[in-house]
Amino acid sequence: MRIHRTIVVGIVGLFSIAVSLAGSANNAGAGLVGITEGFTSSVLWDINTTTGVPSNPRPVNTAPDRAVTTIAVAPSGKLWGVSQGSPSDVPSSGKLYLIDPVSGSPTLIATLSQTINVEGDIASDPTTGLLYSIDGQGMLNKINTSNGVCTTMGTVPGNLDLSAMSFDAAGNLFIWDSFGPTMYKINKANAAVISSVTLSPYPGGQIGGLAFDPGNGIAYMSADLGAASKFSQVDPIGGAVTPIGSLTATGGIWGLAFVPERTPAHAATWGSVKGLYRF
Repeated sequence: MRIHRTIVVGIVGLFSIAVSLAGSANNAGAGLVGITEGFTSSVLWDINTTTGVPSNPRPVNTAPDRAVTTIAVAPSGKLWGVSQGSPSDVPSSGKLYLIDPVSGSPTLIATLSQTINVEGDIASDPTTGLLYSIDGQGMLNKINTSNGVCTTMGTVPGNLDLSAMSFDAAGNLFIWDSFGPTMYKINKANAAVISSVTLSPYPGGQIGGLAFDPGNGIAYMSADLGAASKFSQVDPIGGAVTPIGSLTATGGIWGLAFVPERTPAHAATWGSVKGLYRF
């Protein structure tokens, strides 16, 4: 009967490996998150890229300071957040945070030397890990994530309302102007316009977020407030917009980012079962 026991143990080992591999496959890739506006607390949501349905809301409480409304993920997986406005505002704003994507808990890192006013956004370059900010009126800055010191790269020209910004996997910088609605490809070294395209059909206006899926390169966009808030796929070069779903439940998403999905360990339960049997 010794042979039978060996066979059972072998099956248990194979089962454990299979479960582990299945878990890895099911949790591969990255998940899209979006953040809403708030006074001293905003909300982080998971966004389904197939349906646009938001779920799993968790608070990002920065009280007594102004809430975070812009987010970006570094190549290391760190989720950065910045509150729009100035340190002299009430509540105080213009601060850089690290955010736990699971709980939403923020950690204050620094006060920015150059703040984001009138819409704007932040984005992390996947080729360098450098964090950038854009003011709604066009000032592009590089942020030192250790101390909050900002270096101005230049100003995007024109009468603009820049509301969303993101890098693609190759490090190309794209910024959405809700006045157009226009998508700009921008030189990250000097803020010069490389190209621009009008988005169609109309993706929504006012506030919004932009993020590229690091797995397949597809760009997703959130736009507008309240009942008009919507979620779309967008071609940043050709300008085509493919509506996906409504974000009404969130009240409006101000920023989007893809966070790495964790692969949890899958412990097999067969160990307790095999212990009950002796062959």
